[in-house]
Amino acid sequence: MIHHHTMAYCKVAKCRYAATHTTVAHKCGKCGGYGHGQIECGDLAAIKHLSFYFLETIAPEDRCAVACCPNSAIHTSEGHVCAFCDCRDHAHLKNCPNNTCNCNGDTAVSITDDPLSIGFDPRPNAESQNVLPGHYITFYGGMGCAWYARKNRSTERLEYFFLHSDSRGQYGDDSSDIPRLRAFTDAYKLQAFRDDFRIDT
Repeated sequence: MIHHHTMAYCKVAKCRYAATHTTVAHKCGKCGGYGHGQIECGDLAAIKHLSFYFLETIAPEDRCAVACCPNSAIHTSEGHVCAFCDCRDHAHLKNCPNNTCNCNGDTAVSITDDPLSIGFDPRPNAESQNVLPGHYITFYGGMGCAWYARKNRSTERLEYFFLHSDSRGQYGDDSSDIPRLRAFTDAYKLQAFRDDFRIDT
């Protein structure tokens, strides 16, 4: 349920969304830090004044209801910001790549896919490439789709991601899997796919 808030929680000067987050949750548009805005940025006295409000929380009935949100006490659902792509949208649950847990009865979305659940088995192609830890490859998945495979740094196991041709964002954010793909490849390096090792399926 979305509440229409009238209380100004945030005390940062000229905050446009003061009803959706507390002072400590305000992100500065200049330096990227929290707890102050562009007007106070660099002004230690102004920031110290704002710190008196850092322990304030959102009223329980107005707190963020996005599943597994770790900071629900300091912003509303409308004020929820995606931890990966900075999308400000309370309905962003489907594409939030950091939401890989399952709580409050909600079905969360993982950033990896079962290699046997979609189309042909991508494992022979991926396994033939000797993917290095911390690297990923991409190859054709049929009908304009693509498979991605990365070698997990910790487990050194191959993990898979399937990008459907209809999920590239061309029909809007709700059907886009691009944020999940960004999370899947984030901090991994692209390794060239060697066609001489390709296994036709």
